[in-house]
Amino acid sequence: MSRRSATTSTSTPRLGYQDNSSGFGTYDPARAGRLLAEAGWMPRGKYRAKAGRTLALRFVVPSGVPISRREGELTRALLERIGVRVDIEVVPADDVFERYVTPGNMDIVSFSWLGTSFPVSQMKAVFARPRGRNVQQNYSRIGSAAIDAAMDKAIAEIAPERAKVLVNRTDRLIWQQASVLPLYQRPQLVAVRADLANVGAGGFLKPAYQDIGFTGR
Repeated sequence: MSRRSATTSTSTPRLGYQDNSSGFGTYDPARAGRLLAEAGWMPRGKYRAKAGRTLALRFVVPSGVPISRREGELTRALLERIGVRVDIEVVPADDVFERYVTPGNMDIVSFSWLGTSFPVSQMKAVFARPRGRNVQQNYSRIGSAAIDAAMDKAIAEIAPERAKVLVNRTDRLIWQQASVLPLYQRPQLVAVRADLANVGAGGFLKPAYQDIGFTGR
């Protein structure tokens, strides 16, 4: 549905981040083609088909948002390489969530979630299994008991280092589900005076106030 790629697993000790995308984040159209063929989607001219049905996806784009349109066009160009048709549907911006995202009236949609210092508790609503009509923010409407249990365990852990291990274990399960695809991190822009040191765009890091000060120049 929505934004990373690499094949190696690295970590940042202070943050606990690891790239858990593994093979899912590697550009491999040949493998994608094989997986589609195994699922019964065989080439039929430009696009793949199964049981007389063309493999086509609807990419919902809000009107007046050029970046969303470009994301849709790029997605269409990339998926055509493996025989998947992408139909871009431009809809009124005010209707995107109410009429398309929330009721699940789309195949693909691109939007942003704001990150915080509490990645699991904040994102639980995105990946937890729907309960009847209550999907929270899980607009893909899929999930698993394993992901629910892993998130609950990570949220309940109070030891920071142990919590990092549990968060990454949860992340690996979510990558295997692949319902939300992180494409990129938007830049954080902060303007500060030239003589003010150790303050600016910090990402997920909290500022070390004791290190912030004027240089005297």
